[in-house]
This record gives sequence, C-alpha cells and structure tokens, in this order.
Amino acid sequence: MASSSSNHVGGTNKVTAGDEQVTADERTIFLTFSRGYPISEAEVHAYFTWRYGEVIEAIEMGGKVGDEEVLYAKMVLQSAATIPEILDNGGDSRNRKFTINGKHVWARKFSPRSSNNLLPPSYGVSP
Repeated sequence: MASSSSNHVGGTNKVTAGDEQVTADERTIFLTFSRGYPISEAEVHAYFTWRYGEVIEAIEMGGKVGDEEVLYAKMVLQSAATIPEILDNGGDSRNRKFTINGKHVWARKFSPRSSNNLLPPSYGVSP
C-alpha cells in the first residue's frame, strides 16, 4: 500500500511504492479540451472514476483567464502504474482521445517544463 507525505506543492508530493519514491509530476496526466466545449472538473473526475475506479489524487484545472473557458487540466493519479492503463488505446500509448459527455478530451503523460529552458542562452557566459 502506498503512503503519502503531506508536502503537496508544485509536484513535490511523493508517494512511496515499495522502495521507490514517485513525485506527483511522475503520476500526472495532462488533459486538453476543445475550445467552445467547456468541461468541468466534476465531469472529468466522474468520467475517470467511472472508467478506472478511485485512481485520482487531484485535478488541477488550468488555462482560464478572466471569463475564458478552461482549456487544460493536470490529473494527478494515486499511482504512476495507472498511466499506461489510461493511455493505452491499442496502439499509440502516448496520446489518447476520450469523449466525456460529448466533448473531446485529449490525454498524454505530463512533462514538466524544465527551469533550465527559462534561462537566456548566454546565461553564465561572460563576453
């Protein structure tokens, strides 16, 4: 049985699976939604719970500015072992399309942006 630490900030929440420490980022699926077809956190949670059981630790809806609709979400799972089960579509297991209440949802493994990509190319190099 996996145990959680109480530190859940920016992907640092770690779950112990045997002797292995797994961060939240390693247990996250990135979901994207179609513009013009708003979907709620409750709809996402209900659908994935119906399909896969109680596998969700948290859902973070994102991409909303002002009155705009949400265009993506990060879904943190209780176990990284569930990711292949969710993304397997009988072929390409990197991306999978779901239809939730008639709305298209694309899923893929979450890849956090590296902080190294934010530095200018000349950082640390003196002329």
